[in-house]
Amino acid sequence: MGATLEINLAPEATLTELSPEALRAWCRELPVRPVAPETVIYRGRNQLHRDRVAGVEVVVKAFPNRGLYKRLVYRWRSSKARRSLDNALRLQQLGLPTPRPLAAIEQRRGGVLLRSFYVCAWCNAGSQVREALKRRDFPRRRMHLYRVGALVARLHAAGVVHRDLSPGNILIHRRGPGFCYPLLDLNRMHFAAPPDLATAMANLAGLESRDRTGRLSLLVGYCAAAGCDRHRALELHVAAVARHRIRWRFKNAWRAWRKGFAGRPGQIPGRTGRKQR
Repeated sequence: MGATLEINLAPEATLTELSPEALRAWCRELPVRPVAPETVIYRGRNQLHRDRVAGVEVVVKAFPNRGLYKRLVYRWRSSKARRSLDNALRLQQLGLPTPRPLAAIEQRRGGVLLRSFYVCAWCNAGSQVREALKRRDFPRRRMHLYRVGALVARLHAAGVVHRDLSPGNILIHRRGPGFCYPLLDLNRMHFAAPPDLATAMANLAGLESRDRTGRLSLLVGYCAAAGCDRHRALELHVAAVARHRIRWRFKNAWRAWRKGFAGRPGQIPGRTGRKQR
């Protein structure tokens, strides 16, 4: 049985200069089009690369769907690409920044999801928030981090919790005389009532920094926008950052164990089967 494609496009008002027919034709060819190495932005569990559609520069995020469990789950669940498209459109409706969403493509065989692709407009951002958190000499560092904290407060006030909130998932993008901070990696977002302060601080802890000044700039920006008590927020944030660090240690250890186990089938990770000379 051959694979089938399900293509979902953003509304025409979002596509602007792209015609739906041209974008749909381009999407049909995407799964079989080779990716030039020089266009790859990131390669890991998922892959991001740049491309062009009718003269418009875009970014494609490819989500492979490996493993029996995931293939069973995604038989009934929306793909990561489709959730990314839907969440990006919701963010736009709320006036929250994210690269312009264009399309989601799902490749299935017999109803089983093989892989999916999310397509959005290329955002020529100069930096990620990660750089501002890491570098004390980052230009206008406090201003950027203050505004990012305020952006997270706007998210929460709108009832949005970004479950993959991390320093690499917010860009610092110059737009005209000012800056905006587009949100990335949208497939794990929760839309509901605004979170309480403890939940909000646990979410903000995802923008973790070893530098106290960076953390405080984020927190001050958040509290100013949310109108919450700084002292109570600081107490909750300190505890949330400590928990976040512990979770990351366990998560990284688990990933290393899984990689070792996958790399040497039938052996316990860390044991090579022979002594090292």
